Amino acid sequence: MKKINFKFQFNPKIAIFVSTAIFFIYLLYLSIPSLYDTGRVQKDLTNKLLKDFSLNFSLSTDITYRILPQPHFSIKDSKLFYKESNVANDIGEIKELKVFISQHNFFNKEKIYIKKIELNKANFFFKRKDFSFLKSFLNKKFSEKNIKIKKSKFFYNDSSGNVVFIYTTNQTNIFKSDEDVQNLFESNGEIFNIPTNIFWSKDLETKNESLKINTKKVFFNLINKSIFNGDRLEHENILNIASGRFKTKYEIKEKNIKIKSEKSSIKNIPISYEGKINFKPFSFSLNINSKEINFLYLLKNSFILNEIILSNALNQKSLNGRINIKSDKLTKNKIFEKLNLNINFDEGKINLNNSQFISNKIGKMELFNSYFLEKDKKIFFEGTLRFKVNKTKEFYKILLVPKKKRKDFEKIDFNFSYDLTDKYANINNIIFYSKKGKKINSEKIDDIVENNIDNQYNILNFNSLKNFLKKIFYIYSEEG
Repeated sequence: MKKINFKFQFNPKIAIFVSTAIFFIYLLYLSIPSLYDTGRVQKDLTNKLLKDFSLNFSLSTDITYRILPQPHFSIKDSKLFYKESNVANDIGEIKELKVFISQHNFFNKEKIYIKKIELNKANFFFKRKDFSFLKSFLNKKFSEKNIKIKKSKFFYNDSSGNVVFIYTTNQTNIFKSDEDVQNLFESNGEIFNIPTNIFWSKDLETKNESLKINTKKVFFNLINKSIFNGDRLEHENILNIASGRFKTKYEIKEKNIKIKSEKSSIKNIPISYEGKINFKPFSFSLNINSKEINFLYLLKNSFILNEIILSNALNQKSLNGRINIKSDKLTKNKIFEKLNLNINFDEGKINLNNSQFISNKIGKMELFNSYFLEKDKKIFFEGTLRFKVNKTKEFYKILLVPKKKRKDFEKIDFNFSYDLTDKYANINNIIFYSKKGKKINSEKIDDIVENNIDNQYNILNFNSLKNFLKKIFYIYSEEG
């Protein structure tokens, strides 16, 4: 039997021709969806988005099909809404919605299979009435198909339409874990210009939830847990900011949230607090008691407050509330023993009015007409300190004023400006009041204050201010 030899000779030209032909045939196949009827695509995608993601989209007819980077439909100017009692509530405006589709069978236009979606340059608007929709969405098992949100903003508005909260996201991913037991939400972006990372998860079996928020500029991180204990849902919040650790238990009610803590600390110093956050209208109150307070530590770390105010995070007209901090032991301070600090929020503006520094030996110093002011990208705190002196003898001992230069007075006002970044203070005006409460006008005191108005005094070192004050009291003792 004659042996047959099969010989194959590789021809580069034929190989290139075949490869090119296959490539162009593949491109033609990928281009098939561009031939679909726009109206049918609009209707089909709307139904499939609702079915796959439990989300209602109102899609425009501005639909473009693109091959790269993956086959997808690009839809301009879409809206996101939810229905309640057959009423549509708009909550999102999406500049571009990308719907990525499977390449499995483009010949059957009736069976478009969505792989994932991407929302670009969207604005989402939420009010308290929308919380039921958000809660329902988060409690359902997420789709197996990922949702990505890029370069978008989330707004929370009060009932009057005022913006309370803004979160700008660079990228947000909403997806389900590989084990199919957790809903996951991860995002990076900015809260009022503060870089922020957010991670949320919900265990679909235990129903427990966890929220983690980390920021960069203000050394802030938060962990919030909601855990079922039998039939009861318990909430706990752990906030770390600088060297403070705040562990809070809270209860959510229809009109407010009540908070309480007995295991918090600042620099390992125990503190306790309780308060309430009201929803309508939005306001809050918080009373804090600290075993002791290192006031110098607060001054040294005032840069944190500087960053928060510069970010405009608190500059919201709907932000109203009060924080009161009390301590019967003020450490690192040679004059005062007690502190009663009021932090007042009035339509987003902050003041420390009616705060008091108390000395059992001398008297008390009160703060009023205070406010924060931005200058040259730095924050300054300005106001008036009124020192009511009960025992002038003890007061003069601190300043080392000789007895022959001592003259009685009831109180003294210091108008000041304090730089939160550089920790320096300027004295702008000083006014004495006699024992009868009469204001004492002195051109000599005004002149020396004016001549030293540009002097900066290190607020962390009282000695830098002491010599200037001694000159003031010398002049005061010489007045009529």
